[in-house]
Amino acid sequence: MSSVTMRVDVAGSDGIPHTFLVITQPDGHQTEYGQVPKEGLSLFGPRQRMGSHLG
Repeated sequence: MSSVTMRVDVAGSDGIPHTFLVITQPDGHQTEYGQVPKEGLSLFGPRQRMGSHLG
């Protein structure tokens, strides 16, 4: 069965919490997704999706 885990990281130098969704497949393969600002560290404006499979 697949599972979804939410991880929160505040270890960055900016002190802003970052949240990631981790999807674990039945074979144990994990893919991680998060949202980040498209430019700089702006809290407003366009976002882009980042995933461990996207590089």
